This record gives sequence, structure tokens and C-alpha cells, in this order.
Amino acid sequence: VPEENGGTATVDKTGNVPEGDTVTIMVTPSEGYTVGSVKAFKASDSTAVSVESVTGDPTKYTFTMPASSVVVQVVFTAIEYSVTYVITGGQPIDGTVAIIAESFTSPYILPNEGHNAPESVSVTVGDTQISSGFSFKAW
Repeated sequence: VPEENGGTATVDKTGNVPEGDTVTIMVTPSEGYTVGSVKAFKASDSTAVSVESVTGDPTKYTFTMPASSVVVQVVFTAIEYSVTYVITGGQPIDGTVAIIAESFTSPYILPNEGHNAPESVSVTVGDTQISSGFSFKAW
């Protein structure tokens, strides 16, 4: 399993795995990320191998080992939230910005194209007004 940005993935069996054995892929997204996709391919010809999610456990996926070496690919996706912000003076700005949370105490906020970063902001994520506990790293 190659290392990916946004999380880690491991398999429960390595080396010479017998054809027909079930192999479990365990995925752990980093904070602020989610699992985008989990895929497996035969190393010999890049043919897709069917990967199934484990019901009730979003961190586990399985596939049946073919008669070939397999490459597992896991893609992690940054979680984006809709955020409404108001510049100093109370003038609302149409549109939203994307927030990519590195952690719950230090998100990045990126203004939409055509919007300037205000001097100060009040932020609402969904229905929640963010009043404290957050710091902004960059505009």
C-alpha cells in the first residue's frame, strides 16, 4: 500500500497471499480528511479487483486475493465546509469560502475567487456561529 497524503492505509496480509483469501484494508484518515476511494488492481495488468466496504465499519474494506500480486490505492479527500463570513462593519459578502480543517483549532479559510480577505470576520459553519477556539493560519 503506497503512502498517501491525508491518512494511512495498511493490509492485514502481505507477502505470498493464497488465491481466494480475503484481504482486509484498514484506512485511517488524518484529521480534516475523509476516505475518497479505496481501489485494488492486479499488478500484472492493472485489471481492477473488486473492493467492498465492511458494513458497519467505515475504516475497513476487503477484497478476494486473485492469482496475481495486487496494488492497493487509497485516496483521502480534504473535508470542505460551507462557511459564511461577515467583514468588519457588518456588511455580508455573497458566497461562501472553503474551510479545510487541519484540526478543530486551526483551520485554513480560503476566500472564493473575487473576494478579498476582510480585516476581521465572524464565521458560521452550517448553523453554528464560531465564536472562540479557532485560529486562522492563512488567507
